[in-house]
Amino acid sequence: MGLLETLFSEDSAFYPLFHLLAGVGAVNWLLIAQLDFNLVTTLFGQGSTLTTVVYTLAGVGGIGVLGDMAMDYGVLE
Repeated sequence: MGLLETLFSEDSAFYPLFHLLAGVGAVNWLLIAQLDFNLVTTLFGQGSTLTTVVYTLAGVGGIGVLGDMAMDYGVLE
């Protein structure tokens, strides 16, 4: 099993983590769009290191979900 299969397979330990992180990012964007409320900056402060970490992890989660989809559709093999 190659690196991509290891990272993006449903058996991977990263699989639920990628989906959780992408979900956190999606919920935050929904709150921003509909209520003009940024939960991440409210909890951790504008421009703080922790805010940057949360945004980075949500982005990594999104990339993981895209990688999972690409594996499912045969784009990455």
